[in-house]
Amino acid sequence: AMGADIVIGVAFSQLEKTDIKVDNIGNVIGQMIDMLSNEAYEKNILESDVFINPNLKEFNMLSFKSEAIDTILQRGYDAALKAEKMLELVASKTKGRSTPIKKARAVDIATNPILISRISFPGISEKDAAYLLSKINIEAGQRVTSYQIEEAVSIIFASGSFSKAAYTLLRELDGYNLQFNLVEGPIHRLGLAGRADTEDIVSALIGFGFNAYKIRGSKFDFEARIGQNWYGKADYSLSYPNVPAINLSVTSGKNFANMMVDDLFCDAGFWHHKIDTYVSGFRASHFDMALGIKYDYYGLNTWLSEKTFEDEVNTIESLNTYKRNYFSLYTNARAYTLDDKYFPTKGFTIGLDYGWVLGKNSAQIFMLDYLQHIRLSDKLSIIPSFYTRYVLGEGISLKENMFLANFVGGAVPGRYFEQQMPFDGFHRCMILDNFAMNFQLNFRVKLFEHGFASFKGGFVQDAHSLLDFFGDNSKGIYGGALGFGYDSIAGPIKVDIQFSTATPLGLYISFGYDF
Repeated sequence: AMGADIVIGVAFSQLEKTDIKVDNIGNVIGQMIDMLSNEAYEKNILESDVFINPNLKEFNMLSFKSEAIDTILQRGYDAALKAEKMLELVASKTKGRSTPIKKARAVDIATNPILISRISFPGISEKDAAYLLSKINIEAGQRVTSYQIEEAVSIIFASGSFSKAAYTLLRELDGYNLQFNLVEGPIHRLGLAGRADTEDIVSALIGFGFNAYKIRGSKFDFEARIGQNWYGKADYSLSYPNVPAINLSVTSGKNFANMMVDDLFCDAGFWHHKIDTYVSGFRASHFDMALGIKYDYYGLNTWLSEKTFEDEVNTIESLNTYKRNYFSLYTNARAYTLDDKYFPTKGFTIGLDYGWVLGKNSAQIFMLDYLQHIRLSDKLSIIPSFYTRYVLGEGISLKENMFLANFVGGAVPGRYFEQQMPFDGFHRCMILDNFAMNFQLNFRVKLFEHGFASFKGGFVQDAHSLLDFFGDNSKGIYGGALGFGYDSIAGPIKVDIQFSTATPLGLYISFGYDF
C-alpha cells in the first residue's frame, strides 16, 4: 500500500473465472497471466481498510462513450454510499490531525545541500575513477546541491569518453553515496562535417583521433578544414590523475579575410602557422585554466581593395616584406555551464585571457568575454554578451603589427583572426584601435519546437587607450540583426538581416556547426 496508513480500495473491473481448454502454448501463457492477475487482485482487496466494489461487469478500458461514462460514475457513487459508514469512520479518525509519516520526507537538494559520504563509479576501473574524481569539484564528506552534482556530470560527459552520463543518490547511515552511472563510448574518433554560409560558401571538416576519447594517458587528434579558409591541425596530450595535462598543438593554414579598414572594403589573404605547448587541467571554483607558450608566424600575401595596399595602409613597401613572428607566454581561464552552444536554454560562460608578447614587439594583451542565458518565460529569453580586449605596448597598430590588433565582426568568434570578437551588426571583419569593447543584447522568442526568432542589438566602441575610451577620442558603432534560427538534426540554421551605423544593410545565412 506504498506506506499509507489507511487504504481505500476501489474495484474498476470484475474478474470472472473462465474455463479455457489448455492445448497450446498461447493458452498456457494466458492462464499464467490470469493466475497472477487474480492473485494480485485478491491481495489488494485484503489490504484495503475500506473496499468499494461497483457493478461494472459490462464495461472495460475502451468504454469511452458518454453514456457509458455517466453509468460508471453513477454506479461508483451508489457503491460508495453503501460504504458510507466505513468512510465516515475513516473521516472521524483523521479529522483535525495530520497523517503520521512513516518515512523521511524527500529532500529538495536544489536548495538544501546533502552530505556525500562516498563517491563511486560502478563499472569503471580504479585508475579511471581516480582520474575522474580529480576532475570534479566534489569530495566525500562535502555537502553539495544538485547544481554541483549536475556540473560534475557535465565535466565527466565533456571528456568525450562516455556516450551517457547520469547519477544516483543512495541513502546511507552517514550520508549519501553519489554514484555516477557511465556508459563508455568509442575511444577513437573519425568524423566528417560540412558547413555553408554566405561568407565561406561551402567548407568541410575532416578529423580522426587515436585514443582521442580515452579518459587518461596519451591522445592524438588531427583535423583539417577544407574551404576558402583552410588549415590542418595536430594535437597531442598526455594526462594522468592529480597532475596537469601536457599538450602540444601544431597548426598551419591560410585565411582569406573579408575586412573593413577606414570604412573601405578589402580582402586580405595571409598564412598563419602556430606551435603551441601548454599545460591544462587546473581547476579553481568553476574555472578550467591553462598556461603555455606559443609561436605564431603570419605572412600577408594578398590584398584586394578599392585602393592599393600601400595607399590603403600607407605602411608597407611590399607584401613580401609583411611577415611577422611572435613568441608569447599566455594563461587563460574559462567557466562554461551553457547547455547548448547555439540555442542555450540555461547557463553562462565567462573567459579570461592574458598574453605577453616577447621581443621587440613586446606587448601585453588582456581579454574578457561573457555570455549568459536569462529565461523570462517559457518562450522568451534575453541573452546578453560582452567582449573586451586591451593591447598595451608600443607600435601595436595596423601599421606595424596588424596581426596583434583588435578585430570585430560576424557571428563566429575567431573566424579569420583568433582574437576576432563577434558582432551581429555586420559580417565583415573590422580592425579596431588598441582598446576595444562590444556589447549585445539578444531578445529571443521560441516560435515552435526547435524554431526561434531573435532581435539582437548592441554597440562597438574603441579608442587608443583606456583614458581615451572614456574621453572625446572614443569611436562608437551601433548595430544589430533580425534573425531566425532552427536547431535541425544536421546542425543549426540561421538567417540574419544585419544593420549598423558603419555598413549597409546585410544578409547572413548559415547552415551547420561552426568550425
